[in-house]
Amino acid sequence: MKPNYKISDVKYDLKSGLAVAALSLPIAVAYSEMMGLPPESGIFTAVFSLICYFILGSSKDLIIGPDSATVALIAASIFAVGGLSGELNSQFIAVTTIVSALILFTGGFLRLGFISNFISKPILVGFLNGVAIILVIGQLKKLTGVEIVNSNSIIGLFEFLGNLSSIHYPTLITGAAALLIIQLLGLKSRRFPSQLLIILIAIICASVFNLNEFGIIFTPEIKSGIPMPVIPDFSLLAEYYDDIIIDASAIVLISYANTVLVGKSIARDRQTYDPDKEFFAMGFVNIVCGIFKGFPASGSSSRTLVNINSGAKTKFSMAFGAISMILVVLFFSKEFSLIPAAVFAAIIIDASFGIFKIKELKNIRDFSITEFRISVTCMIGVIAIGVLDGILIALVLSLLNIIRISSQPKEFELVYNPVSGSAEPLGTINENLIRNEIFIYRFEASILFFNSDFFRKKLTERISGKNDLKLIAIDANPVNYIDVTGANNLVEIISEMNKKDIRVFFFEADQRFEKKISEMLVRNKLDSGIFFTDIKSALEKSDRHNRD
Repeated sequence: MKPNYKISDVKYDLKSGLAVAALSLPIAVAYSEMMGLPPESGIFTAVFSLICYFILGSSKDLIIGPDSATVALIAASIFAVGGLSGELNSQFIAVTTIVSALILFTGGFLRLGFISNFISKPILVGFLNGVAIILVIGQLKKLTGVEIVNSNSIIGLFEFLGNLSSIHYPTLITGAAALLIIQLLGLKSRRFPSQLLIILIAIICASVFNLNEFGIIFTPEIKSGIPMPVIPDFSLLAEYYDDIIIDASAIVLISYANTVLVGKSIARDRQTYDPDKEFFAMGFVNIVCGIFKGFPASGSSSRTLVNINSGAKTKFSMAFGAISMILVVLFFSKEFSLIPAAVFAAIIIDASFGIFKIKELKNIRDFSITEFRISVTCMIGVIAIGVLDGILIALVLSLLNIIRISSQPKEFELVYNPVSGSAEPLGTINENLIRNEIFIYRFEASILFFNSDFFRKKLTERISGKNDLKLIAIDANPVNYIDVTGANNLVEIISEMNKKDIRVFFFEADQRFEKKISEMLVRNKLDSGIFFTDIKSALEKSDRHNRD
């Protein structure tokens, strides 16, 4: 242990580690089942995620492990390439996982932590809601025994409804009972490892009542007690290059954004949380998981909350959690083959209920109908045309919405208040401060190629009725950046106004803005002495000029 580690913290970290392991283990096996992987793949993913994040992670609270969003992405990808099975499926996932790790490392070296800001909450909520629905549809086959081919889209639901006559009732009863027990235990306490308890109950029932005689499908036995590293077959890149690169990129985008969201919103040490460092931590997690034939991991809000609520003091709770799962694999691997697949389907469906954020969707609708539509579009896109295409549509819509907002930002007239010596928005209570010879203007955005014409149009409209106008004073404080198009437009406006004997002044401009515009004014043989620290000094200069 580290020299500064307190022995008194062991009992808290051990308790939290056991709680995290109890929640991680059944979910890891369930997600392995969902992707057609052996149960040890999910367990090793959970184990190495904790160990690797313990080494490089920037948060002592954040729990990394198998995640519904990344699992849904991979499952959808496998379906999209025509369905893979056996070793080919395992190799495809391992290569995709390692490629995602390389992309994460690249993001870390380039310090691209800011990209998480481009996944807006409406997109993330819509995506996760869509994923929740897809996860439920994907488990209907294991929960009921009904054959479903298109289990990764809404089509699977129609297949299920059309084949209700083929329900295998022993499987349905097993799965429904498991789901009911999980839900009832969850109502009592979300900190209680209900998933682990239902697995213990399933093992006992399978042994006592010989459930295999009823035609119920069981989980494959864990065959590999000790994980061994294997270099995946990278020749798959030649055949599935586009699929692997696109999938890996989508995994990085969604898993990184989700991890940072959990780290910033739930972890107790979010003030010192480092999004750039997380690229390396997650890259390390994925490359190790890929080598050990696992799959990509992501931050988990539920397991992070369990870790915090169980009293974890340090990152050693992650190490204790990993050790606990390794001990289970080494000494209780055969018991896993006694768990019906329907039980793991119930665990995933229960997790899906927790992912679906109807309240968040309502809050978004109340705040902005436009962002609500983006969120719903993302959700519908995920369940109708696929996870990747749904994300792409939502991102495009979100980008278009950003451009729309940025191209027509808020702008308004200001008036000078001699008492405070500052400019304030024009309203009914200060209309008496309007001066016909002066127009003070504020444009609340950077001036760029896509909004510079809007700036010119609104400014022209606002001064059109001022026949005695002598000065336009522009509050440049909100203009954090101006490009060549915007600067050219601004200089043209200054030149046009000067020809009408109207001076244009700027106040509270930053140094970059002032430098760029001044240089262009000099090149165009226009007065560059039009920048002032505040509105008061700008108006005093104007008054002196008018007297002269």
